[in-house]
Amino acid sequence: MRVLLVGNNDRSALAACRALGESGVEVGIAPIGEWGVAHKSRYCKTLHEVEEPKIDVKRAAEGIIRAVRELAYEVVIPLSDAACLICQGIRDRIEAKVALPDTEVFAFAHDKSLLLERCKELKIPTPEEGNLEYPPVYLKPVHSAKIHQNRMLTFSVKGVQNRREGVDFLREFSGVVDVLVQEECPGEGAGVYLLADRGKVISMVQQNRLHEPSGGGGGSYRHTVPLDPELQEYTEKLIRSINWSGVAMVEFKGYPGHWRIMELNGRFWGSLALTTAAGCNYPLWLCEYLLGNEFSCEEPHLGVRQRHLGKDLRWALSKRDLLHWAGELLTHRDPLDVESLRDPLPAVSYWSKGFNRIEEWLHERVELSDYRRLENSIRGSTLNELNRDTHVLFVCRGNICRSPFAEAYIREKLGMENVRSCGTYEVPLRQVPEVAEKIAREEFSVDLSSHRSQAISESLLRWADVVFVMDRKQLVELAPRVKGRMMLLRANREIPDPYGGDEATYLACYQEIIEACEALFSRGTLSFST
Repeated sequence: MRVLLVGNNDRSALAACRALGESGVEVGIAPIGEWGVAHKSRYCKTLHEVEEPKIDVKRAAEGIIRAVRELAYEVVIPLSDAACLICQGIRDRIEAKVALPDTEVFAFAHDKSLLLERCKELKIPTPEEGNLEYPPVYLKPVHSAKIHQNRMLTFSVKGVQNRREGVDFLREFSGVVDVLVQEECPGEGAGVYLLADRGKVISMVQQNRLHEPSGGGGGSYRHTVPLDPELQEYTEKLIRSINWSGVAMVEFKGYPGHWRIMELNGRFWGSLALTTAAGCNYPLWLCEYLLGNEFSCEEPHLGVRQRHLGKDLRWALSKRDLLHWAGELLTHRDPLDVESLRDPLPAVSYWSKGFNRIEEWLHERVELSDYRRLENSIRGSTLNELNRDTHVLFVCRGNICRSPFAEAYIREKLGMENVRSCGTYEVPLRQVPEVAEKIAREEFSVDLSSHRSQAISESLLRWADVVFVMDRKQLVELAPRVKGRMMLLRANREIPDPYGGDEATYLACYQEIIEACEALFSRGTLSFST
């Protein structure tokens, strides 16, 4: 049997690769986005390079189709929300079984609002609707991933502690994705993991989190527990109602007698390593099911604990409880997600990434030093040539705070038409924060109300005669693509990102941008209106 794993959910990719490889399956991996460590496993026979879908979804899809054809894979398993979307769109062109239910059924995993509507019909408790006037609340985009203009956009849940944070988040994403506002759910996180056939649950195991980050997200230390009768009833009712086939994870939060459903994941989960350690080889069972082969499901072992060492170390540091954590680690000697004596290279790669980040940081310092010398040599000649026909591009991180203000200020005060702005963050069509719009309008008579963010692109970089960036990170990121035409807006000095700050923060930032613009653009044939 040949199986292709697609996506960049590295924890599930490694667990699935090991579970399948140890069962004699030939495994290939096609990471999309940032590569992790799963392809370092001894069980990964082939690594396929696929286009980054945040840049070009169609080319990423073609790469997956090509990989399936080249090695005649029998099963394709998408491992991330982005991979699920891509594979769902091309499943008719893939000559293999795709581990996803039909589009109408998959919609319940893709759209949180659709899922919550069905759960309310089934009398399955859902989180209470929140109100920004009474924080804290959680803001949940209805989609974790979405294709927009051939680019893959991804979204995360955000916990907000005050109204302003919430309003800014909703303004940012109002033109891109719908957002649910929910009250905080007290209690612990629990997941029911399953394999189903046309609405009938074949196998089910419950895993509860022992350690989870305060801001939400997957737990770093989990254990298998007996199925809570209430969670079993809710899960079976939901799966039967939507006629689900394949693997799924139904996430709940609360405590016995007071559970609330959080979401349905229609793919393998980050804690898959615990599931397989508990005797449930869902990756293999899923493949056998898709291919119509006979297989038997074993009952899960209860009381099995497993941790992701790197993430759990960060949890311990956040709790300032490192000594107790170290003692617990040595006492229990629980299995680990990444570290394995039988398959050591993924762990070597994982831990070396930390040292690589230090090396990258030092390399960036050298690059910045070299670039500063280059910038100083081109700055004078480039700026002396600025005129009303010059194509000027301002770049910052999100294109909702700094660069749009610089664009609008230059456009309004100089009357320049050939000026644009963009951001290195890939999500477009976001509005500026409420406080940014207010300060720009009231203090500087600059109107940002109609601005919507756009992501940087090759066409924008080709259009620009000169590119002004706000911080050194963008210098390093963009240097290979626009060398000789790019510089900091302020010479040898960053303009800090005011995102998330108060009125005084934005006021100081915009004053700094104005000073930099007036120093740069008041040269030659350009002059500012008063």
